[in-house]
Amino acid sequence: MTVTARLEPAKAFRAGCQLMQESRLPEAMRAFLAVLDQRPDHAASLVNLATCHLQLGAIQPAKYYYRQALDLTPHDPQILFNLGVIYAQLGETGEAVHYYQRTLSIHPDDFPAHYNLALILRETGRIQDAVSHLLSAKNLQPDHQTVQYLLQTIAADTNASEAPKNYLTDLFDDYADHYDDHLQKALQYTLPEKMLQSISAYLQTKPAYAILDIGCGTGLCGAHFRPFAKTLTGIDLSEKMLSHARSKNIYDALVAGDFREILSDNTQKYDLILAGDVLVYFGELAEVFGIIFNALSQQGIFVFNTETHDEPGWKIKQSGRFGHNKQDLLMLAQKTGFEVLCDENITGRIQNDLPVAGNFYVFGKP
Repeated sequence: MTVTARLEPAKAFRAGCQLMQESRLPEAMRAFLAVLDQRPDHAASLVNLATCHLQLGAIQPAKYYYRQALDLTPHDPQILFNLGVIYAQLGETGEAVHYYQRTLSIHPDDFPAHYNLALILRETGRIQDAVSHLLSAKNLQPDHQTVQYLLQTIAADTNASEAPKNYLTDLFDDYADHYDDHLQKALQYTLPEKMLQSISAYLQTKPAYAILDIGCGTGLCGAHFRPFAKTLTGIDLSEKMLSHARSKNIYDALVAGDFREILSDNTQKYDLILAGDVLVYFGELAEVFGIIFNALSQQGIFVFNTETHDEPGWKIKQSGRFGHNKQDLLMLAQKTGFEVLCDENITGRIQNDLPVAGNFYVFGKP
């Protein structure tokens, strides 16, 4: 179906809506532009055109058309909410907060607006305001695991033992499109280089390795280790992260899911297992260490990092990540059967302009 400006606006609009339902977005956009060519004040076409751009990842055009539509319908909660989403993706948190608050002034019981607003307020240090919106979200959906987890992080609840899968999936799906740039520039993230440097001597003992990259994300670690791989497999919860990794043609295989479940059902052994910024989302590590130990070949190597916690045990942080006590972790490693080949204090990243203290480990399977 080809839609041109010669169609009557009503017919062109209906055609555009049908094309949207069929996910034929470029054709749908042409139909809505045909409507707007004759009816520049047609708010529904502006909204649909903006939504098509948003679904295609074209943030700036989406923002432009939503703003145009908002001038015509200033109290439309869906437009206000979508503008909040867009400004949050652009990193313009003040504008995002403004549009989410306007959404809630019209629909006080809008769960996504409370939830998204709480995330922004938490990230910008407005903790009490974030708690207020999280409590409102909890009242609306009492069993929502991620809301419960975020409240636990703020309260430093010792009962929290790991981040929920839904929380991590949503977090990294939203993060995927700007993950590489944000991590390497804003957070000064150099962990992949550190991982490669620390085991460079071990990488000389074989011509090639079966390597597993847990929490592979977009492939920042995988890119560094590809030259040493006989096979390189990546696992991640986020389909969007995996989509970016797939586009780089680094991995021989990419698998979506929980690495604990995947490795428990898998008989394959790996010479090298990488877990960059993965164990920071777990408090209790006994099960994780056991699963990874069993997945390693004899003399296999496990490389990972944690964030520092000076007191005994582990503790959840307001960032949603966990800190671990080094001595407790080393004792657990030996109990599991690992040989500790390396443990170092490092700065894992820069967060809110402050260095995040961490630890870096290389374990071997004797």
